[in-house]
Amino acid sequence: MLYRLVSLVPFFIGCTTFKSDADTGSTATGSSPGAGSGGITEHGGLQDLTEGLDRSGCDIQESTNSEIAGATSYYYGLFVEEGGAYSGYELWILYANETWREQGYTDCIVRWDASAFEAVPGSTAGANFGLNVTLNLDRNATTCPDDMVGDMNDSDSVHYDLQIAGGQTEWFFESGNRLGSGYANDNALNYISPKSCRWF
Repeated sequence: MLYRLVSLVPFFIGCTTFKSDADTGSTATGSSPGAGSGGITEHGGLQDLTEGLDRSGCDIQESTNSEIAGATSYYYGLFVEEGGAYSGYELWILYANETWREQGYTDCIVRWDASAFEAVPGSTAGANFGLNVTLNLDRNATTCPDDMVGDMNDSDSVHYDLQIAGGQTEWFFESGNRLGSGYANDNALNYISPKSCRWF
């Protein structure tokens, strides 16, 4: 159905929203097993983009040249269409660096359950698909510490613009800022954001 129609910032302290189009960070490279997201069977028939994510490069904060608590960060989203509506989930995946581990923390995820409807694309150049998404924080499935997610909103909404071509997807916020890239098939869409570092 999808192809016939066209021929988806938290910080450790004071976080109250899902994420924003200003949510960027420094990047780096390496390789490691993914977070594993569970949820919708076989990722809607799409490749699991959480497998083999690089968790390296976030041990030293470049601006201070010091080892501080932090994590390698990704966002992942999966939306499956049924009856004209989409359901799925989004994850904030955090791989703890050594300093954060020494403080007693470990790798964790924040999970939001998602529902969405097709929307007219916004101002993003080349966008040929849009999604209006409602996100509900799933505190039971979230494994990050309570003091990290305690002030997050229980629900949020966001609009995404997509460029879909040949089974590939590029995802953008309504502002046109890039969110990530992924895949599409006849009834599912997914994305993974670029890697960034988060400092706590």
